Amino acid sequence: MAKTMIFRNPFFDILKAVAIFMVVMQHCYQYLSDGIYESCAINQSISLISVPLFMMVSGYFMFSSKLDITKLFQRERSLLLPFMFWSLIYFCIFHSIFYDGITLAEFLSNLLTAPYFCSQLWFFRTLAIITFITYFCKKLSGHNDVISLSIVFCLITAVSILITKEFALQSLTGNLGYFIIGYAANKYSFFSAKWFPAIGKICIVAFLTTITLKINHIQSGGGILFKICNYTGIISMTWIIQKLSGFQVFNSRSILYLGSHTLEVYATHFLWAFILMLLKVPVSSQIPDIMIILWSLTTIVLSLATASIINRIPYIKTLIYGRPTSRTVLAVR
Repeated sequence: MAKTMIFRNPFFDILKAVAIFMVVMQHCYQYLSDGIYESCAINQSISLISVPLFMMVSGYFMFSSKLDITKLFQRERSLLLPFMFWSLIYFCIFHSIFYDGITLAEFLSNLLTAPYFCSQLWFFRTLAIITFITYFCKKLSGHNDVISLSIVFCLITAVSILITKEFALQSLTGNLGYFIIGYAANKYSFFSAKWFPAIGKICIVAFLTTITLKINHIQSGGGILFKICNYTGIISMTWIIQKLSGFQVFNSRSILYLGSHTLEVYATHFLWAFILMLLKVPVSSQIPDIMIILWSLTTIVLSLATASIINRIPYIKTLIYGRPTSRTVLAVR
């Protein structure tokens, strides 16, 4: 049987490469910068875009092909297996640093009830829940799936505001919103519409304005301003990358390769960030941002090298990085 050819759009590989770089950079600020994490304007800016951009891209590719219940559980497995495996790896290796006083039983229980506070890989679990919700909205409402998803989004938002302030529910609500943007963008071809450049320019102005007004309090303040930064930030970045993707430098093999292996980097980069933290790698107070960029690139290279080794081991790669498919959730292979 002839092998099916998979044609890739370089724009999305570049977009995902930028997203994973911002995620790694944000965590390098957090673990290597020794106190400048909260006050750094660059870090606060990228933290408002990085994970939301990932969630938007995940929504864009989630159901671009027909999906039955079997494929749904395959996709759930491709998220939950890496989530469980790497969470346990980090718990065992770095127990005395991050999990001191927490037993294995308590840790496993928290993975189900409070993953945001015990696992750095909460994104996998949240996306698994959103995938499940989206599948049934699509099955129950057919072509009205975007409308039904939006209704679910509003209902969960109302519950999180009026009934409970639980962080896990609030995070699920926020990430579902970014997911819906990507999902709707695919279904209605938003990114290729004639009016999208105008929206992109408006969002750039809105993002820069709101983040300038409250740069020192944006992370802890939350509220409407926080969400404006999130939503305008991911639309702005999408439009910027769309404009830059035509330049040869952004279509280099290294960037496209990173964009096609974002799942592996996301799962693995914490390992190297923690190791670099324990080694107390230098971050000069005179040029902290430049050094964080260099350490972020180092972390990505080490993560890709680790993934390359793991992917050569039969069966193990399925456990560690989920079942490879033609379209995975974080990386279009």
